[in-house]
Amino acid sequence: MCYVEEVYRVKPYGIIKFIAAPQGEAPIEIREAWIGVEVMCEYSVDGWGCDNSHVQNVVSGEVVAKYAGYIVLQSEAITKLEKKSSHVVKYWRELGFPQSVDAGFLFNTECVEIIKAPRTYEELFGTT
Repeated sequence: MCYVEEVYRVKPYGIIKFIAAPQGEAPIEIREAWIGVEVMCEYSVDGWGCDNSHVQNVVSGEVVAKYAGYIVLQSEAITKLEKKSSHVVKYWRELGFPQSVDAGFLFNTECVEIIKAPRTYEELFGTT
């Protein structure tokens, strides 16, 4: 799980449900809290990171290696997570999330089930 400084908002949204803990630097108990949560997904990407310096690890802020995933607004994700676990949301808020109204999280494809397929970045913008 990484963060993206600015997300392009699109409609219609997709919907994803967490079926496993997302990858990332947060403690496993924090990442496992996502399991069962459904969120609106802005779009999917087939590989972001490294050459996109605005994609960074949530804890260290280091630029990430490329991986495929789903872009979700941080505010949407944290609001949905709060319904399940307020103490986990406290962890995210202490780290400074959500960072802004347009900031997003990048969740790896393996941790989610697609409820309603989001459009891809390529469909929306032509290229990654």
